[in-house]
Amino acid sequence: MAQEGKDVLLIDCDLQQPRLHKIFDVPGGPGITEVLTGQAGIDEVIIHTRQKNLCVIPGGKPPKNPAEVLLREELPTLLNTLKQFYSLIIIDTAPLIPISDGLILGRLCDAVIMVIRSGITPAEAGRKARFLLNRVGAKIAGIVLNDVNLPGNRYYRYYG
Repeated sequence: MAQEGKDVLLIDCDLQQPRLHKIFDVPGGPGITEVLTGQAGIDEVIIHTRQKNLCVIPGGKPPKNPAEVLLREELPTLLNTLKQFYSLIIIDTAPLIPISDGLILGRLCDAVIMVIRSGITPAEAGRKARFLLNRVGAKIAGIVLNDVNLPGNRYYRYYG
């Protein structure tokens, strides 16, 4: 979407093990943790990536209790403010099972996309995650199944 000219913000809310800063080769902090705990302003943590129209807010220093940080009343206000400046805000979270952070964030988002790793994530874990998201009122927009190993001809795998 950023390549299509839309302003996109990616927020690393995997406060257990923030790693988006490594993927985009940007500083890891200060980040969203510092914003929500009043140690930094939002303008101090938004980082422009090498990709035009794509900004990242790193996770920052992992807090002792990530769920407590995400439950702060500042988070919904912050997200509403950011919506005024970005066409799309993507929030990356820790795995939903066994960590509840995704449930906290899921109810604040317009839509949730579950990511399931083929051959690794048990089907029951996927069903449980969907049940929990529905229970908190999160709107599931879809599922991404990644790391799929398609058998057969290489030509068909390209189009699969």
